[in-house]
Amino acid sequence: MEKSKLTAQLSDAVKFGVTTDMWMHYKTNDAYITVTAQYVDSAWFVSSFVLATHAVEDKHTAEWLHAAFFYYTSVVYCRFGIISLTGT
Repeated sequence: MEKSKLTAQLSDAVKFGVTTDMWMHYKTNDAYITVTAQYVDSAWFVSSFVLATHAVEDKHTAEWLHAAFFYYTSVVYCRFGIISLTGT
């Protein structure tokens, strides 16, 4: 989905959530982090979209996961204008 269409749909969100998932490719063992948005719109239709997937090369320590969560969600929030939608 195009960024402009997704941003327009997110602006109609009544309730909104973001999740992250760390995963490894089963053949290459390359690690990735994916940021996904889930929301309910004004018609109470539930939607879910992958906003971004990034390759990661660092070890998955607690400190790294904490930093990665805030870094990657911040990047996605800015890219899709989510910060202004949530008022933060």
